[in-house]
Amino acid sequence: MKFAGFLAALTALAISTIALSADRATRDEAKAYCMKAAAHYRDIGAVKAFADFQTPAWRDRELYVLGVNNEGIQVVHGANPAMVGRNVIDMRDVDGKLTNREMLAVKEEGWVEYQWHNPASGSVEAKATYVIRVSPDTILAVGAYKPN
Repeated sequence: MKFAGFLAALTALAISTIALSADRATRDEAKAYCMKAAAHYRDIGAVKAFADFQTPAWRDRELYVLGVNNEGIQVVHGANPAMVGRNVIDMRDVDGKLTNREMLAVKEEGWVEYQWHNPASGSVEAKATYVIRVSPDTILAVGAYKPN
């Protein structure tokens, strides 16, 4: 009987892991989402775009738009609006990497990789974030956790 319980728990864990990974966004999707956000920003301007990025319409699984200006001020955070207005220039990942400084160093567009807490899994995981400089003083970014 104990073995049957163990087997049932192991099966449930395997199914939940498969379901979690099936719902994950990919790097390609993160890049496409960031490009879509940059186009939206350029079409309607910063103020309206930032307001839009805070809405559920701009969330897809773990994908959301974040933005930081060159002074390190969070100008938009689609997953956590409480971050807006905070200075995040010295935010570090679990390995001590200055993630926002690295994102702000992107001159046009590119990837930044780091270790970040995934709220869906409750674990620290590798994350790749696509960054686009949408103005001389602002970047937009969208990231996806890498498959385990």
